Amino acid sequence: MMLATTISRATGFARNVLIVLLIGGTSAAVGGQAFGVANELPTQVYGLIAGGLLGAVLVPDIVRASRAGDHGDINRLITFSVCASLVLTVALTVAAPALVRLFAFGWPEEWLTLATSMAYWCIPQVFFFVVYTVLGQVLNAHRIYGPFAWAPVVSNVVAVAGLGVFALAFPSTNTAPDAWTTPMVIVLCGAATLGVAVQSAILVLYLRRLPFRIRWQFGMRGMGGSGRTAALAFGGVVAGQLAFLVVSNVANGAGAELHAAGIDGASLNSLNNAYLVALLPHGVFAVALTTALFTQMSHHVEEGRRDLVIEDTRSSLRQLAFVSGLFTAILVGCGALVGAVLWNSTVIGDVLTLLAIGMTGFSQMYALNRVSLALRSGASVLVAQVVVAIITAGAGVVALFVRADVAVPTIAVGISVANLVGFLVSASLLIRTLRRLGESVRIMELLRPLWPSAVGTVAAGGGALLVRTTLIDVPTGWWERAGLLVVSASVVAVVYLAVTRICGDRIMQSSAAALFQRGRR
Repeated sequence: MMLATTISRATGFARNVLIVLLIGGTSAAVGGQAFGVANELPTQVYGLIAGGLLGAVLVPDIVRASRAGDHGDINRLITFSVCASLVLTVALTVAAPALVRLFAFGWPEEWLTLATSMAYWCIPQVFFFVVYTVLGQVLNAHRIYGPFAWAPVVSNVVAVAGLGVFALAFPSTNTAPDAWTTPMVIVLCGAATLGVAVQSAILVLYLRRLPFRIRWQFGMRGMGGSGRTAALAFGGVVAGQLAFLVVSNVANGAGAELHAAGIDGASLNSLNNAYLVALLPHGVFAVALTTALFTQMSHHVEEGRRDLVIEDTRSSLRQLAFVSGLFTAILVGCGALVGAVLWNSTVIGDVLTLLAIGMTGFSQMYALNRVSLALRSGASVLVAQVVVAIITAGAGVVALFVRADVAVPTIAVGISVANLVGFLVSASLLIRTLRRLGESVRIMELLRPLWPSAVGTVAAGGGALLVRTTLIDVPTGWWERAGLLVVSASVVAVVYLAVTRICGDRIMQSSAAALFQRGRR
């Protein structure tokens, strides 16, 4: 599963690098900014659904229904989710002009017109995203993980092929909004939506592996038990989306102001592209680990084995801290070089550096929230996400009062602080939940094993950033940049591994031993 996730993230990353190369990734490119808003709309709406209702309801309820042999409940969950998402997608498509204006309130009218035309082709992704998630979670709940992990690879290949067609058909993309023709919009945005559609269609082929037949079955029975948990989790995601609304308008406003002044600075598409790179380690390791763990913990909860839930939580947090700490150190220390190599832009690289600071907290918070959902504690997820949303939105408000060229970096700092604080809040709330259920757990039992990774991240990443900013300039040639990046990342990795080892972390040793034993078998 982790191999599939790695390839999926790599191909998705290649897709986004190609998008930046074709239509731009900073304030200098109107087309890049417009596509950033249009293609972000379905992602944000889907985040409301998947992060709230689907995330809280599907896996626990499917596990419960499967253990009880009640396949009718599963069919009703699938039927309701698919039908509701179809109605929602139609409504959102009709409302596309208002949605674009909502996320980019200060844009010129011609920018809004271009983004709206793109949104009409991007918003249908919402339906296909929901179908993919629903069917994927049904397969995951029955411990069939492969299709859900591999389908995005095919999706990315389709999207990259579409971008190839776009590059061949339109070799020169003028940054002026009126230079974008209808065929350009259809090819660019249609390829993105087609990729998501193929991704969901692939899962349909694997439904025959289930021990029952999927069929349309209407009704609400089977969803009542998770109603409160879903509502609370949904409220937390709503808070996050409201925070993004603030961030989107501030970043888009800064991008328009910089473009008008002829300054190539950070805008919302810069923030989004930097975030994709920062999320790569999370998407490969944290999501892969937590997806399987969420199903396993849901089974443990149904069996009443909360001791196993606690054991799984400790183990996953320690593994996540080690892996995410390593990549955080590399991205913090080498962010500007990464931006220069991938996009020929230190602007995006500087934003990446700031975002990477909080990514360990993001992954840990993600895992802890999944534990809370398995325990049916939606209130814990709500509080943690509201805290993150308040800090993020606060950073957006602060960014209103700084220069346009530092507005997005200010937001990036706020997001990192929000993720780190959110992790601590999630840990505290999970401890309270476990104690309420009769389990005696202290917060330091969860946090103490993480300190070697924290020390290693600060020492390796902070040291590399200091050296890079005070002693080494980013080279002008691509090969020189790439060579310096490889050397710098290698040094950071060696320092990180050495420091964590000195601090007593033995994850590498235990993992190597496990692989050796597996090989001997």
